[in-house]
Amino acid sequence: SVSDPIFLLHHSFLDQVFEKWFRRWDADLSFYPSRGTTIGHNRNTYMVPYFPMWSNGDGFRRTTEFGYTFEFLQINGYSIDELYVPDSELNHGSCVDRTSSTYY
Repeated sequence: SVSDPIFLLHHSFLDQVFEKWFRRWDADLSFYPSRGTTIGHNRNTYMVPYFPMWSNGDGFRRTTEFGYTFEFLQINGYSIDELYVPDSELNHGSCVDRTSSTYY
């Protein structure tokens, strides 16, 4: 139930996990498949029961576009944006942790 405080905490946590993923992989709408997903989950499919109508892709945004952020998303004093180099900047197709030069 949306009236339960646990619901708010749970969804706030999910927003934080999603934002970490966005920051780490520098994701944009091209990451969201336009077809071939489970029924109802393609990028241009409308979410139910939202009015006005929103597609799944409309909600695929960073938290700052919704008016809030998680400023505490830092590791060893570095923001996630500072720690990870996007795949497009690397030739070996992985990310590097700038604090330890560990590839994964």
